[in-house]
Amino acid sequence: MTKGAELVVSTGVTNADITALLQQQGWAEKSTGGTRQWLKFANGRLVTPDGETFMYNPSKPKVPACTVRIVKPPESYKGYFITDKVAALIGQPELAGNFSKKYDVPDANRQVWDSDLAYDDIDRLAKTGTVFDDVTGRPLKSQWKGDMLVQIFPDSGSLTGEEPIYTLSLPATSLVEFRGSYRDPSAGSVSEFNFIHKLAQFAAGGVEGEVEQNKAIIAAMTSLTLGGVAADVRILPAENKETKTSWSVLSFDPIHVEPMTGDDQILIGDGE
Repeated sequence: MTKGAELVVSTGVTNADITALLQQQGWAEKSTGGTRQWLKFANGRLVTPDGETFMYNPSKPKVPACTVRIVKPPESYKGYFITDKVAALIGQPELAGNFSKKYDVPDANRQVWDSDLAYDDIDRLAKTGTVFDDVTGRPLKSQWKGDMLVQIFPDSGSLTGEEPIYTLSLPATSLVEFRGSYRDPSAGSVSEFNFIHKLAQFAAGGVEGEVEQNKAIIAAMTSLTLGGVAADVRILPAENKETKTSWSVLSFDPIHVEPMTGDDQILIGDGE
C-alpha cells in the first residue's frame, strides 16, 4: 500500500529464531499456536519490538507520530493483566506478564491463547475481593480494551509487503477515540469525532448525493474490515481535572481507503 495509492499484499513471514527471542523479551506472547509482535503504547509513545519509537509533537499538528495500514480494526474485550501473584494463585506461573481476555463478540475462528483460557479462573478469583492489584493496591478488576493489527508505513510512504504486522492494544479511552461509545456514538474521548465517524465523513466527502454517499460509507467500512484503510496516528493528551490525572490517547485520522470487496479478504495477514 502507498499512501493514497494501491494495496500491497503482506507476506507475514516470521523467523523462528527472532520469534523465540521476542518471546523471551516479552514482546511476543507464547500461545497454543503462533505468536504476536506487539507495538507497545506507553508513556506517550509507540515502540516497536526492535526499539523504534514514534512520538507526536503537538507543535507540529500536521505531522503524525506515524502512518499505519489498519490490517484489522480493534476487537474489544474485558481482561486482566496476569501478575506473578495472580499467575501463582491460578497455578500457571508461566502466564505471568501476559493479558487474559474475554472478547465482547465471540468468534470461533479467533486465535486461542493460553492466557485467554485462564480468564474464567482469574475472574472467579477477582470476584472474591481478596486479591489486590500489585500497583494500585485496589481489588483486582478487569479492564476494557481492544486489540488491533497494524502495519507502519516506512519513510518512503509505501508498503512493500515485507513490513511486520503488529498487535496494538488500545486502552479504554483510545478505544472510545477509535469507535465511540454507547453514550455518544459519534464522538471520541478527546476529539469531536471518533475514527469511525471520521472515516465515514472521509468516504462521503468524495461523492455527491445521499444514495452515493451512503454507498461510499458502506464501502469504506468494508475496506476497513478487510485491511484497506490507511490512517495517520497522533498521540493526544487527556486529563481529569477532578482527580488531577493525565494520560495519552491514540487518535487516528483516515488518509486513504482502498476499494475492496469480500473477495479481497485473502490480502489480509493474520498477524503471525
